Amino acid sequence: MENAPIITINAFNLPPEIEEKYNNWSNEAYCPNLVKLTPITEIARYKIIKKNPSYPDYFSLWHQPNLEAVFHRHETQFFTDFAKDIVATFSKVEWVWRRSYALMRSFRNLQGSTKQVDVTTIEDAPFILLEAYRLTPEEEEKYVEWHSRYANRIYIPLLMKISGVKGFDRYRYAGKARSSITASLGERESNYPPYFHIVYFENEKSFENYENSPELASYKKAMKSDISDKLIPQWYVQYQLWKSWRK
Repeated sequence: MENAPIITINAFNLPPEIEEKYNNWSNEAYCPNLVKLTPITEIARYKIIKKNPSYPDYFSLWHQPNLEAVFHRHETQFFTDFAKDIVATFSKVEWVWRRSYALMRSFRNLQGSTKQVDVTTIEDAPFILLEAYRLTPEEEEKYVEWHSRYANRIYIPLLMKISGVKGFDRYRYAGKARSSITASLGERESNYPPYFHIVYFENEKSFENYENSPELASYKKAMKSDISDKLIPQWYVQYQLWKSWRK
């Protein structure tokens, strides 16, 4: 996992009185310079499609080549300055998720066929679905084995054939994303899922096709049959791309 690509998820809610100021600062200074001056290779900012108090309104993906880059990011002068600004200027931000995850398997629709790749970035897929399950230790062991034996070989390639599905990435928990400077801010989530996946779509209609497809029904039925019929979703939420920056 040390050499696997890493995403850091930063998700939060903004009180109305600071929302415009924070977004202007983030879009004009913070995100562009994080990509320019730290090991982060890309940042994608998303907004929730349908507001739900269980989920953060804003969601960001920070893409890094490996776990070492995450540690190096914290050591850069710009990241130190940014973290101090967050604490001093935007202490009212409600942080919900701040963690890093390592890529386990990535699928992309490339030139009309499904390919397994080793990247976390994607083109022309502005709608995403985040999904994770609450897993007991016994379920977690079965979940990993089942995805390795069946999902990666059979079910996910079938899901990738649904019109408008552009990518499917599975991730494993890799640790805390916060620096010592921002540790005092905390976050709402305390029990992060050990695994989660992101499904990428070319438009919102594509998500509807996916959600109502017999392929997805078969995938979920098999997972419940082979892993547990008591699987409980922990995350299930859609976001739309707002802005992105890339090296």
